[in-house]
Amino acid sequence: MPRYAILHHVTPAEAEKPNHYDLLLEDGDILKTYTLADFPSVGMPAAATPDFDHRLIYLDYEGPISDNRGEVTRADEGTFNWIIRQADLITVHLIGGRLQGRLILEIQDSAGGSETGGEAIGV
Repeated sequence: MPRYAILHHVTPAEAEKPNHYDLLLEDGDILKTYTLADFPSVGMPAAATPDFDHRLIYLDYEGPISDNRGEVTRADEGTFNWIIRQADLITVHLIGGRLQGRLILEIQDSAGGSETGGEAIGV
């Protein structure tokens, strides 16, 4: 089963993006990544903005992000199954430490889209 992680991303005061959660869904050799304003609840739709694909290392990473982009701590992790995978709606079944059940993501438009890229970690 593919893995997922939800990272709480605390950003510096001068950052463009406020503090948020990054939902990372394993998809082959990359992580499909979505920005969430708040920690999600199962069974309740959550607005999700696509971010660029991340490297698999982020499933296990906690700590500073390079270029003074803040710090991430793990808020949840586990495995999941894809249920619905459409451009505007994603539903996954999570089996995690905090969340267990269907997570419904209403995909929002994003200028950055879900480009493939790699984010450097500050280790």
